[in-house]
Amino acid sequence: MPIFMDRHFVPQANAKAVAEAHRDDLAVQDHFGCKCMTYWIDEDRGNIFCLIEAPDKSAVVNMHQRAHGLVPHEIIEVSTELVNAFLGRIHDPESAEEDPDDGLKVFNDPAFRAILIIEALDYVLLQRKAGKDRAVEIFRQYNRIVHQQIRNYNGLNIELGGVSIAGSFASITEATKCAQEIQQALLELTDELEVRMGLHAGFPVKDHAELFGNTIRLSRYLCRTGKKNQLSVSSTIRDFYKQELKQETGVSIRYLTANNENALFQLMEVLEQSWQNSHFDVVEFGRLMGMSKSTLYRACRELTGQSPNALLQEFRLTQSLALLRSQGRNVTQTTFETGFSSPSYFSKCFQKRFGLLPMAYLKATVEP
Repeated sequence: MPIFMDRHFVPQANAKAVAEAHRDDLAVQDHFGCKCMTYWIDEDRGNIFCLIEAPDKSAVVNMHQRAHGLVPHEIIEVSTELVNAFLGRIHDPESAEEDPDDGLKVFNDPAFRAILIIEALDYVLLQRKAGKDRAVEIFRQYNRIVHQQIRNYNGLNIELGGVSIAGSFASITEATKCAQEIQQALLELTDELEVRMGLHAGFPVKDHAELFGNTIRLSRYLCRTGKKNQLSVSSTIRDFYKQELKQETGVSIRYLTANNENALFQLMEVLEQSWQNSHFDVVEFGRLMGMSKSTLYRACRELTGQSPNALLQEFRLTQSLALLRSQGRNVTQTTFETGFSSPSYFSKCFQKRFGLLPMAYLKATVEP
């Protein structure tokens, strides 16, 4: 059966009351073909998240309705692998002990997580830049440093594919310190590896159909619009500190305000939806953003340091790397799938940006 995670917003919720509601769910779960696996409660923010094996979403709603009347505000389908990867468990925490009087397991385990995403320069491009042996060694050290630092700061390592790695942290403070340690260690390792990092925090279920969907998306967008070897942090992270983070020598940190963060999210969402359309241009970009051409230009420059045209081309070229690595893709297919008008123009732009032709990239060894 599928697994679902739901979200209840209950202001002033407390751990004892939620434990009682979970017990009520367990008492009626069989009537609805459900299995209540565990839950998370964030007393400070009034959020409760339940993990339930069920035939469908309606069974989850009906079970809660019968048990205690607390109908969830959102429900998404999830995989236990991802839940375990981001939240560290799919059953009640081992530290939770039963009350000898009533048998309740009372615990307060918030599901709010800081998500750090680290994206490194494509391996093939680094190999061309540094040579094969050096590239292999750099990537070995890169993986070692990133994974070790995430563990050092009590984070969970999550492989995102390619050279992207994510860390999930229960503590914003530890996530931020981890990011700075990684940044400093990589700067000391080499200046040949281009790394960008994005850090945002949020809930596993919140206005998106995927686990931590909007949190991961914004963390990625922060990476893609940052500068080389820069850590970009969201307003959520910055507001937690109420002041500028301490910057070590050589460490670059970029801060976003809430307004800029919302604008960046909208900007990148439009690009995500339109970049493969060859007719998508600055005029259409502005229309979808609800901005004039001049306003769009100023917004793009402020948020990304690039003009709208340059941002669109960079986005398409970056996406082309993944397409070229896909089995069975050729240069012509990739040209049109990335919204370029002709293979010759695509090849020209690709070579100018990455220093080699798409065909040479296609033939190169992809994995270290």
